[in-house]
Amino acid sequence: MIELFENIITGERKSMYRTNHFHMIVDGDIQVPNVEDMDDKNFGTLIHEYVHYIQHITTLFGIRSCNIFHKFSIMYRACIDGHDTIKLPLNILDNNKAYVKYQNHMGNIFGDVSCGHNVDAVDVLKEDIESARANHTAVNIGCYDFENNRIYEKGFKFGYLCVIESMAHIIQTLFTESVYHSPVPYCAAELIIREIYPEIINDRKLIASICFCALYWDNPSVGFFDVVKIAKANPEWNGIEMFSHIGKDYAIKYNNVSMHRYLLVQDFLNEFKSTLTNLLGTQLDYYNLVIDNCIKEAKNSTSLLLDILYNVPLNDKQRVFGLLANYYGYPIIEANNIVILPNKSIVADTPKPYLETAVLFGWELLYTRFTESKGQKACAHLSVCQKGIYSNPSQCTVTEECASEPWLKKEDCPFTQCMRYFRFENKVFKED
Repeated sequence: MIELFENIITGERKSMYRTNHFHMIVDGDIQVPNVEDMDDKNFGTLIHEYVHYIQHITTLFGIRSCNIFHKFSIMYRACIDGHDTIKLPLNILDNNKAYVKYQNHMGNIFGDVSCGHNVDAVDVLKEDIESARANHTAVNIGCYDFENNRIYEKGFKFGYLCVIESMAHIIQTLFTESVYHSPVPYCAAELIIREIYPEIINDRKLIASICFCALYWDNPSVGFFDVVKIAKANPEWNGIEMFSHIGKDYAIKYNNVSMHRYLLVQDFLNEFKSTLTNLLGTQLDYYNLVIDNCIKEAKNSTSLLLDILYNVPLNDKQRVFGLLANYYGYPIIEANNIVILPNKSIVADTPKPYLETAVLFGWELLYTRFTESKGQKACAHLSVCQKGIYSNPSQCTVTEECASEPWLKKEDCPFTQCMRYFRFENKVFKED
């Protein structure tokens, strides 16, 4: 189930955001930081993926998910540390009660990744919302297929995925109108708004803000309907005002203690900073600054993202992305033409990644291979490295080990460097 949150697929293109590793994959060419040279389509895709990054470092749901994942990652690292011989695939959590509880919760609220029939309109029943609230599940949504004259009482499950993808899709359309995504999950929020709050159907910024606020609920699909109710009661609020009021004026119960959301976000961020430090085995430098900026936002119950959407000319790509990246920082960005890690060096010819970003990237490769995520036995970065065979053959370090046993490789690469960093290079890894 963790894999569901590892790969948030974006539309018909093969872009994705690997949530817990701060890793964006953009199916297109990008020019960063000189984004003014990008065409609207690729810039829109870049923004879509960057929105997922913001969702995971600023919201209660996103921060908690990342923190729990990395606590499990620490357990994987400790398991490798404690054994000379490791049997693969590495799977140590099936009987872990905390993991099973987390897995079940995520599976129940995740919702549908697609819908098997045409969706022209939806039907939302109050009892379905309350059932989802009581049972901690995604919300059942009925569907109308006018083209085929069909009604589906159980059309699709509106869950966490619908909330994050609807938000990212809507924001993407603010930068490029010519973008197509399937109705579920990408247009689910708009379909529902058209049914339950049609007065704001053309206010894309407000609908995106409703989705954003819903990520401050433990069950974002139920949170979405709660936020719509708040928006209806306060029609004078824009997205910025609604976000601020929900953060400061609406409390949530956590561990049986009632806390305002803006205070709980700060606690979650500080805990996440500690977890990430423990996993990577080094004091945070770059992401310490990023997380501190997120804490600063939380204290004021503000969002730079929403401020930019409402107050910055969105045709000024350079200003929009510059403001975002200078505040929230860079995840790893992998595009067709480049791979970007946050770099310490300002000398373009000698880029030097921050230690924590290099280790985070390396750990992603180790974790993916050792757990054989989706049955994958090749290094997850192999397809990117293979491009060097043609573009820069003298510097290419691809070997036959990369396809199945990258821990046996002698050449320097992100995988082998991370193996040495964690002192795994003398461990014996055996396929079960």
